[in-house]
Amino acid sequence: MAARSQRGQSQATSDPAIVASVKEVLRSTEFSQILSAIVKDAAKQAATGDPAFGIDCMATGNMNMRDQHVIESLRSKRQQLLLATQLVKMILKIDDVRQPN
Repeated sequence: MAARSQRGQSQATSDPAIVASVKEVLRSTEFSQILSAIVKDAAKQAATGDPAFGIDCMATGNMNMRDQHVIESLRSKRQQLLLATQLVKMILKIDDVRQPN
């Protein structure tokens, strides 16, 4: 997807194949399982109050990010997820506009 600015507004163009694949991923059960795991782990972090609690992406069995030498914070991850969600919404809106009904 390429973005270009025109009169202060950002306009995005996208490849229909990319839009279709993004929609398929969003519909898939794997995506909902991943999102569910992230929400569950965020709740665990809030319940324990441990700022080093994170998602064990390396499957080591250790949820302590300090021990795994991961410096990125939950706040940073939340921002990344928010931006990714906004991007997906933008792609879906573009696809809805481009498809005549």
